[in-house]
Amino acid sequence: MASSGQKDPAQPAAWPPKLGYIAAKYYAGPHGQPDNAAIDRNIRTAVQYAVPFWQNGYAIFVPHLNTHHFQSFTSVEEPVYVAFDKRLLPAMDFLAGAGNVVDSTGGRGEIELMTRLDKPSFPSLRETNEWRAGRKHMTYRYEGLGEGLLFDEAAVKLKIAVLDGPFWAEGAAGPDLKQIRDNIDAARHAAIDLWNAGIACFTPQMNASYFESGGYRVPEPIYDFTIRAILERAGDCVFLLPGWEHCPDVRARVDAATKLGKPVFDTKRSVLDWKDGGKPMITLRSV
Repeated sequence: MASSGQKDPAQPAAWPPKLGYIAAKYYAGPHGQPDNAAIDRNIRTAVQYAVPFWQNGYAIFVPHLNTHHFQSFTSVEEPVYVAFDKRLLPAMDFLAGAGNVVDSTGGRGEIELMTRLDKPSFPSLRETNEWRAGRKHMTYRYEGLGEGLLFDEAAVKLKIAVLDGPFWAEGAAGPDLKQIRDNIDAARHAAIDLWNAGIACFTPQMNASYFESGGYRVPEPIYDFTIRAILERAGDCVFLLPGWEHCPDVRARVDAATKLGKPVFDTKRSVLDWKDGGKPMITLRSV
């Protein structure tokens, strides 16, 4: 796996990058009794699969990182996570399946939805690169699907917040690892709190976690593009984390959210008032 000291062997890619979803087996163990060691192996498999996609110039959403071991910290039922994935998939340009994705119930459902959306699901980075280059490629597709709704009522009603705030930090000698970890942990705790309150979250600090990715840093332009693309294509609002006001890139994304007409919140109370609807609410705006 790439380390922070390695130069990315990235292949040239057109800008903007293609946005992709990494599909892989996640849950392990009897229902309601997770095998956390096996889940952790599945998470590592997904991340090891994702890093070369980043290195090749793709913007990647890794659901395993976005809700890393949340089954131990939230009261959220599995169908809510599934509904979140269903809402995210239409925002993606492609799906890439790691390892045993076709043997996973969740993976099969994701491929089915991408088939209904007429979007590709690739078995490898090689096939993804062939597709991006406009060459002949292979993709998973469901055959014989009947007519069906893309989303059930739970997915339609689900509110999705894009969390934004401090992530990367540099010291005199390089990455400030303690501050980076603190930033990721703050985002994780905020996300857990919102998920438990009924709001689904895309948490970019976790999605691009420097530590879970074996010391690989997602390039800043890719990191920024991923947040903006998911906000524009699937997010309902922005939720700001403490310290956001000191980050020029976050302030620029607040400006982008304002132009998109997406509400921006910096307190749990305000975002819950928005979720419940019909109440006066306070949002931040770039003016």
